[in-house]
Order: sequence, then structure tokens, then C-alpha cells
Amino acid sequence: MAAVTEEALSALTENLNSVSLIDDQAFFIDSTKLPDKVLLGIFNRLDPHDYHRVAPRVCRRFHKLIRLNPTTKLPNPRVILLNVHLLVPKTPTPAGPAIGSGRCRCTPPLPLDTWTPLPTCYVDATQVRTAGEGLVVQANFDRVPVDRAGLAGFLNCTLAALVGRLPRSDSHSPNVSVVPWEVTVLSPLRSDEDKVRLAAILARLSPRVVTIVSPPPDVMSLLPPSIVAVRLENILRRLDFAPVERLENLAKLEIDGPLGGIEGQSDSDSDSDVSITPATVNGAPTCHLAPLATRKSTLQTLRIGQWYPLTSYTTLIPTLCKMSNLHLLHIKGLYQGDQIPSDLANLFCSLTTLREFDAISDVDQAFWDAVKDRLAKANTQLSIRRLVLEYTEPSIDVISAAIRSVSTLVPSCLQLMFRLHGNGKEVETDAVLEVLEEIRKSGRRGLRNVVIRGVTLPLGDIPKIAEFNFRAPGGGVTVSFRGVTL
Repeated sequence: MAAVTEEALSALTENLNSVSLIDDQAFFIDSTKLPDKVLLGIFNRLDPHDYHRVAPRVCRRFHKLIRLNPTTKLPNPRVILLNVHLLVPKTPTPAGPAIGSGRCRCTPPLPLDTWTPLPTCYVDATQVRTAGEGLVVQANFDRVPVDRAGLAGFLNCTLAALVGRLPRSDSHSPNVSVVPWEVTVLSPLRSDEDKVRLAAILARLSPRVVTIVSPPPDVMSLLPPSIVAVRLENILRRLDFAPVERLENLAKLEIDGPLGGIEGQSDSDSDSDVSITPATVNGAPTCHLAPLATRKSTLQTLRIGQWYPLTSYTTLIPTLCKMSNLHLLHIKGLYQGDQIPSDLANLFCSLTTLREFDAISDVDQAFWDAVKDRLAKANTQLSIRRLVLEYTEPSIDVISAAIRSVSTLVPSCLQLMFRLHGNGKEVETDAVLEVLEEIRKSGRRGLRNVVIRGVTLPLGDIPKIAEFNFRAPGGGVTVSFRGVTL
């Protein structure tokens, strides 16, 4: 590269100093001169926060275009998703209103992270296709009505409280609708009567998402068929997933145990009620999650938290292999030290629709060889976009082999993340950059980003990493290290 001389720098400075803006208006777009259709097209591309919180406050014209229909001058329909938090008291509460007198708390509407598409039934009723706002209502479980008329009154009272919290500029004859989108049960149910009551509330509200803390074993039988996403937290006992076949629209399931695990549980407690042990069918062990892998399953996202008390992965892996519609799988405990590499490779290669896999732990070259053989025999390709690998004090050879194998065997993978654990978490930066440079020169398309978390990075390696990423040709693979810098 030729050096820049002082004469060239002086000439460049003089040229820049001679540049002046002859007409400031040439670089400024006056929004008052843009047609309404153009502005509405711009507004439709904003995220919910900018659309509901920023743009209406720019000027009166922006506010009218967002809140009022330009043709009819009537308020535009506005849908706010409702998350009902049900608080179950330890002792039954006397009868009374669920809203009013401080018994129900309603937050102001807040913008969502992304626009949420609405089901056809809500689109027909509200004339709105997407919602960008949500609010939380906390209510006493014992005082939420279970009949249709009572729940309609509950929602109307919520709407009235919501309108009172809108800004004055938005609360004048607003065309606002609330949609019961999520129900969250924050405390354990006390009796069978509470189960019946919860099932009736869910059947009437028909929420799309349900979150239940400390769920009962038969929780799946309490959910309505219209449910789309279920989160079960602080699970203490084995759940019966057989009724999941009723949930024809279930696309997302998240399950986890109590934070820190079940106190006092050990491997010797495998026959207790609190551990999730394999069931038995015709004398053979089978996974209790087997109903999730039925032929009619619509499940696309499965998250099994690290505190969920699984005690056997031998029966779990065959069950996961049958979940042919999965797009995202988050699970802890798939260690090569506990499972045979061929079994892990079979799971890895069976989920051909999977987009994100988090995570497989401590896999070595034997695993990647098994994956290569499995893909060659099946003549299939994987669809994984993001893959997470976990290691405890790995060698640089293991990390390098993983990067090379993913680049070759999973060409669809765009991001490869390493989570490193243990005391010796130093990684040879030069060796990693050498492998990535090799991938760049090979011309293989696919892998774009390698992330290594939990490392101890020398301060002197930062310029090497920055220089490597800066000269990535045409969006080539880059690398980032996240951890402690010394």
C-alpha cells in the first residue's frame, strides 16, 4: 500500500475546506410537502415504539395521520394486547369485584418489540391486522368471573381503565380494542376447584399464550385447544403430556424447573415424584415427552430449561428425533460424555427443519465423523442457521475441528457460538484466526460469524481481531470474543 504524503494531505484539506453548501434546503426534506400516502407508507415501516411513541409527537400532522383516518376523519382502530396476571392467594378471597378499589392494577400501554400478527377472528372484529402495544392487568384469581357475561364486564372495565391512562391527545373518542392475548398464573393452584376455575377462565378468554408457575401434573388438560404458546415454570412434579394431542395449534413450549434445581434431589431419587423419570409402555422405558412427537404435532419451538429435572437422556433423544417440525430447540445436558456420539449425530441429522440448536456439549471429532456418515447415507442437508456448542476447558484443536466441520457439513449455518466453561478458558487467538482465514480462502459460503464466549482474552489480541474483521471480503466470516480482557 502506498504511503500518503504530506502534500497529498494538504491538497485534500484544501479541497474539503472549499466545499460549501450553496442551498441548505437541497439537503433537507420538508415533511409538509410530502403527500399523505408517502408519509403513511413511511409510518408503516416503523417499529411499534417509533410508530406509537415517537412519530405522533413530532407534529400535529403526524399525530392526525397516525391516529385519524385521512378520509373519514374518524379515529383509526387500535388494538392493545392484554396480559392478565392472576394472583392466587393462599386462602380463598370473599366475593367481590375483580377491578376497582385497588384490587386490580393496570399498567399503561407499552410498545411491543415487534409487530404481532392477529388471528383472523380478531382482524374481522377490529379491522386491524397487527398489534404493536400491550399492557398487563393484575387481578385476584378468586374474583375474576368465569361466565361469559362476567368476563365481558371484566374486559370492559379493563378498557375503561386503559382509556383513562392514555395521553389526553389520544383519549378523545379513541377507537381502542383490547385482546386477551396472554394469561399468567403467578402462584400455585390450591385445589381441584381452582383447576376447574382456571380451565373455565382460559376457555372463555381463549388466550394465545399461557404461562403457569408451579403447574399441577394435569396442567395440559386445563389448556384450551386454541393455545399457541405455553410456558411452564418451577415444575416440581412429573407432568402428563398425553392431553397435548388436543392442542392442535400448539407451536411453542417452554418448560423449566425451580431455580437451582429441586433441593435435596440426587440420582438416587429417580423413583420419587419430583424427578422426571422415564415412563414404561409394554415393559419398555419411554420418555414422558413422547406425546409431543406425534404425527400431528405442530410444535415448532421447544425450550427445556437447565433446571428441568430430567434423569434420562437415553429415552429423550429418540423422542426428539421424531419432532419433525421443530425450528428451534434449546436444551441442556446433551453431553457427549454421557451419550454415544452416534446417538447425538442421529439427533443432529434427524431434525432437518431445525433453524436454531442450543446446545450440544463437549463433542469431539468422533461426533463430527458420525454426522458426516449420517448425512452421506441419508443424502439430506441440514437447515440450521444458528448453532451453539458448549465446552469445558477445550483444547484449541477441538475448537478448530468444530469450526471446520460446521463450515463443511452445515453450509446453512450463519452463526456458530461457543460457550466455554471451567478455569482454563484461554483461547489461542492466532489459531482461531488461522482456521477462519482458511475458510475465507476456500470460498465456501455460509458461515458468517463465530462467537466465543467466556474466554480470557489478552489485550494485545484485540488489534488482531479488529484487523481480521475489517478486511472481511464481501461479508466474509468474522469472529468476536466475549469475556475478560487482560
